Amino acid sequence: MFVARNIRSAQRYCIFFLVRCDASSEACHHVSEKSLRADEEKQEKEKRMQLEAEEEIKKMRKQMIPHARRMPFFDLPFKPHRSTKSLTVPRSTKFQTLKSKKTIAPSTIQE
Repeated sequence: MFVARNIRSAQRYCIFFLVRCDASSEACHHVSEKSLRADEEKQEKEKRMQLEAEEEIKKMRKQMIPHARRMPFFDLPFKPHRSTKSLTVPRSTKFQTLKSKKTIAPSTIQE
């Protein structure tokens, strides 16, 4: 009988250990699935952002219209002319002094 009790108690511990192992493995599996889903969502978001950026670039290219410009005259050299406006004369700065209300004379202060 003594041996049977030890076997029963050992089986209980063994069963409890197996239950804990199962729960732990389920938790690990759940965490790994959650991280995989987060990675997939992140990749999908990056793909969407990239596609949106490419579409925006395509729209911008369609909106850009090249404008023709006149060709410069290479026969006639560029000769700048002196301006007819008068030269600007620098002026000195004018600082405004603030008038204080009343100043207290040092002789009127009593110690």
